[in-house]
Amino acid sequence: MIYATEDAISFHLTASQIIAGAPINPASVRAAIRRLREALKPFVRGWVDDETASLVPADLDAELAVRDQEIAKSRLPPAKRRDLTMLCGLIAGFVRQFSSAHGEIVSEQDMLRYIDAALNFARIRHPNLSKHRDRLAALVFPNR
Repeated sequence: MIYATEDAISFHLTASQIIAGAPINPASVRAAIRRLREALKPFVRGWVDDETASLVPADLDAELAVRDQEIAKSRLPPAKRRDLTMLCGLIAGFVRQFSSAHGEIVSEQDMLRYIDAALNFARIRHPNLSKHRDRLAALVFPNR
């Protein structure tokens, strides 16, 4: 279980570096869509020859417009929080799998303590268990 936790933390730290280099959030995606739609104008409005225009799918601009509206309506947490939630869920899954295989039951409090200790050891910023138990629990058990 410790080895699996270490692997998950290692992947998280690598992903965090990638996310920091290229933040993906609703605003940046919508900005990219707007830039692409602007670049597509010559193709959509017939300002290029037919052979060149045929290189771009005819409904791409419309699909991008729909996607832009979908993203505008969604309430996604920042990428760092989504990544931390995924890490906590992954570690919780390892703990459940390991305990189940050995006929043990792990309480919610023990699960939170284990994850808090692992994240502290890895120096990963997260809600402190002693001060913000509910916030950490929301990361570990997001569907409750």
